[in-house]
Amino acid sequence: MNSDKLDFTIDLILSMAIKDFAWQEGIPEEEARDKLMSSTAVSLLYDTENKIWTEGSDALIRLYREIG
Repeated sequence: MNSDKLDFTIDLILSMAIKDFAWQEGIPEEEARDKLMSSTAVSLLYDTENKIWTEGSDALIRLYREIG
């Protein structure tokens, strides 16, 4: 996958995770975004070599809950 498509895919996964996490936690999307964006999980998502992005937004939320 070329770099632009990969970046778009990762950004889309993060956007979906923010919406899902906000709904699951009953918090505003802005708060969900702030929590996720400051997490180790999102840092790992953008490290494309570990391929976390292939697991989707639910996996990102699980990872956040496991490691922050």
